[in-house]
Amino acid sequence: MKLNICLLAFCFAAPAWAAVDNTMPPGGVFGLKPGIYAQKGSSCAKASNTSVRIYDGKSLHAPSSNDCIARVVSIEGNRYTAVQSCLSRGKDAGIRSDEKYVVRTTDALNFSLRTNSGVLSYGYCPAYDLPAALQTFDPNK
Repeated sequence: MKLNICLLAFCFAAPAWAAVDNTMPPGGVFGLKPGIYAQKGSSCAKASNTSVRIYDGKSLHAPSSNDCIARVVSIEGNRYTAVQSCLSRGKDAGIRSDEKYVVRTTDALNFSLRTNSGVLSYGYCPAYDLPAALQTFDPNK
């Protein structure tokens, strides 16, 4: 699909992916763009639930959790130490658990996450790179 873009008297065709990004701007507790992030090395279109994180401006959580709130306990430059409280979904639904982690932001679209399991790096997935079922996903709901 192509979009016709006209500036003054000059028109040109641009791919649809060049369309304006009208999703939420970066912000919230970690200064990241709200949305879905995939583990580096994973394709956004094929990332599994275990390799993605959701950032809604209030927390950075796995799809298996909801109603999460991160409380930042220290900030050193682009390094945030946080304690997060979430409700689980699935077989342990409704059980609230706390987790301490460290987020190091590279920019508003990339971060590394250090938990008890180790350090993993993530990158933002634009809607057009996600599976069709997630392209209208709203991280704030």
